[in-house]
Amino acid sequence: MPAPTQAQIDAMYSLFEDRLRHGKYVVGASAVSDDRIVDALRSMADDYALFDAVVTKITRPDLNKEGFDLIARREHPGPDVVYTVLEGVMRDAGYDVSHEMACAWHQDIPSLFEDLATRIHPRADRAGALRVAAAVSYLEGDPEIRVKHFADQLFHVRPEDELRLNVSIALQEDVRPAFARNHGVEERTLSVATSGTVADPSLARVSVRR
Repeated sequence: MPAPTQAQIDAMYSLFEDRLRHGKYVVGASAVSDDRIVDALRSMADDYALFDAVVTKITRPDLNKEGFDLIARREHPGPDVVYTVLEGVMRDAGYDVSHEMACAWHQDIPSLFEDLATRIHPRADRAGALRVAAAVSYLEGDPEIRVKHFADQLFHVRPEDELRLNVSIALQEDVRPAFARNHGVEERTLSVATSGTVADPSLARVSVRR
């Protein structure tokens, strides 16, 4: 699948800055708006660049348009920004992703992307939207049962999806973002690979070494 167009990149950034900062996005209220967002989400089914930008924006709401575009186009230093944000989420207990998201976005993000996915056909093209839902649910420290719900939705459309597999492994190994870890949990060494460091990128690819 070709890289996302500038129009698709703009549509996703606008969803957050022009809509979700000010209120809820109602799926089905505007066919024109839905079509624009669905087109962008469809482009994410097999390309991780825009996915990286979207998840980085969600978890680091102060990411500006220039930074968002650099990530979505895989231009330097975009991949480094993704890695830095993820490293902070996974290692810095002082960065509460859930709180930052609640302050910035007026909606439950994983549920919104799950709802948007239902507008995408064929079903296999829903992978990008559902990948966002699963990754964000994990990164914001949702209960395991909720993270698994979104991961299962992704499994139904893309059983071999690497992010789904790695989120499942992370849950099994009790690897959680730093702010969400229970006190006394055995410390793990985390290696987070992003589109800037691997040939086959996956934003939430977490490997655990005991």
